[in-house]
Amino acid sequence: MKKSTKIMIISLVSVIFVLLLVLGITKAFMKPIEQGGNITEVSLNSCAKIKLTSTSNVNLSSSYPMSRNKGLQTTPYKFTVTSYCDSYVGFNLYVATLSTNTIDAKYVRYILTQTGTKNVIQEGILSSATNGVSDFTDTEITELNTGLKGTYGSIYKIHSENIPLKGSKSFDIYLFLDGDVADNSTMGKTFKAGVAVKSYEREKDILLADYVKSLYTGTQGENGIYYHDANLTNGAGDNSYRYAGASDAVNNYVCFGSTQSPCPADNLYRIIGVFGDRVKLIKSDYATTALLGTDGDYSKMYTANNWDNSSYKGNNLANIAAYNWNKSNQNTWSLSNLNKTNLNTNFITNIGADWAAKIAETTWKVGGNTYAKIRDAVPSVAYQNEIVNPVTTNSQDNKTEYSAKIGLMYASDYGFAAAPSSWTTNLYSYDGTAIKSVNWMYMGLYEWTISRDADDSSNAFNVNNTGYVDSNNVGNDAYGVRPVFNLSSSVNYASGSGTAADPILVS
Repeated sequence: MKKSTKIMIISLVSVIFVLLLVLGITKAFMKPIEQGGNITEVSLNSCAKIKLTSTSNVNLSSSYPMSRNKGLQTTPYKFTVTSYCDSYVGFNLYVATLSTNTIDAKYVRYILTQTGTKNVIQEGILSSATNGVSDFTDTEITELNTGLKGTYGSIYKIHSENIPLKGSKSFDIYLFLDGDVADNSTMGKTFKAGVAVKSYEREKDILLADYVKSLYTGTQGENGIYYHDANLTNGAGDNSYRYAGASDAVNNYVCFGSTQSPCPADNLYRIIGVFGDRVKLIKSDYATTALLGTDGDYSKMYTANNWDNSSYKGNNLANIAAYNWNKSNQNTWSLSNLNKTNLNTNFITNIGADWAAKIAETTWKVGGNTYAKIRDAVPSVAYQNEIVNPVTTNSQDNKTEYSAKIGLMYASDYGFAAAPSSWTTNLYSYDGTAIKSVNWMYMGLYEWTISRDADDSSNAFNVNNTGYVDSNNVGNDAYGVRPVFNLSSSVNYASGSGTAADPILVS
């Protein structure tokens, strides 16, 4: 693989940070250039490049200890790693300190974020990061020292990430004296460091949909996956790959909306299945107002319902919000502000543009059907009536489809998430322990589905807190909500086994 090197120097009054960007190995001599506090870069031609994306002054005059929030208000170093290579590469990100520093790395905090945002990818006290010295060859050490204009003291590895083929990744990095551990004794002292990026060869990207399908061995139920072809008894018959079974036996967790490690609980989603070339996710736990907002069809906090919440399976009850399906009391999805405002405006905004771009526009089946044809039906029959043959009876727009990124679960999704032994039971009887104990999608609170009850114009189907599917009033009842969406077919599997502790990461 060809290599590329860039060097950036920042000179400050009392604290000096040298930003050295290295991708791979190079034998070329690198001369850093200083220009009064501005960053100037020296680039070598290569198939892989690193480019500084902002040449404005870096405001690091704050050589005094500061809080984390204050540190995030300083001007970060901005850079983009781009691969022009014909092979797949990833990179490790290092911070290398000079041996002559008079400020100990135990006082320095680093925060790596998605460029232009405060979405933290990785952060910590520099001295606590992984020792990365062994990753460097003697040649690279020489080049690193040349860039640092001295001898390195320590090399800390702070992050690793893949780059898409012929793609790029952009980052901001903040470096400052942490007010929680540093004091005024650091005043007047100096600190020099380089930020080095080294590439490495990696395996070819695998599409997330292909990865999930590969977990199906040909034996129904292995790895918690069932292939719903025409031969699967009581299945959907739609050639989908769906997860089914007890929650602790189904490893279908995905971290979405965050790159933090470990994945924040509020960013855990679960794979419903693969439908065509798209992977369908549902939020693992119920949504909060931080995600869906307090406008639209927000009603109150869920606990204000004063219901029995003893069946709840999560750990966030106090923060769960309750929403009406449609405060106007019409069960037409195109008129619902839960749909238009909370899910397809607030969620999209709060998840962030980069993550929202990974979500596919979906044609949702929203006609629903009658009480008898969904609630009182087994999953395979409910699927036919809900997805294949929905109706427009009592709807306001006479439509059975709605195009948007975000929706809710189908009643039949919930039915098929239970083990196959349940698929001969109608959804209204899904409250039995033998069924809800083997249904990973059951979370123990009232929640809405996307499907309307076509028996009238004001009811929609929901999952009861004891596990069965019912139908209730869209304007009067306020239930939990778990956003559901399909990922774009181009989303790749990055890593992870699918457990809650080791969720699948996507790229």
